[in-house]
Amino acid sequence: YDNIDLDGIKSIELAYGVPAKLEKGYIISWYQDDPANATNKIGEVKLENLESSMLTKTSVPLQNVKAGVHALYFKVEKVDKNESNRLALISFRLLN
Repeated sequence: YDNIDLDGIKSIELAYGVPAKLEKGYIISWYQDDPANATNKIGEVKLENLESSMLTKTSVPLQNVKAGVHALYFKVEKVDKNESNRLALISFRLLN
């Protein structure tokens, strides 16, 4: 997402669904600007060993947020390539 001002934003509320139990899980990370640079990571949550659910929400605290307008990226990765179940990302909301 381009041109996002995160001044005053303290966390991200993530809404997701799990059609079938996650065995290994997923890691979801948020970055300001370049997602290839680990120093730009501002938040992360690991979702593992979760039972099936239609809608679950979790709040992810943000750290090291740079002031001003930046690009915001999020990355979804499997904890283990053998994770065979899906994760449905429904929404995320910026919270102050």
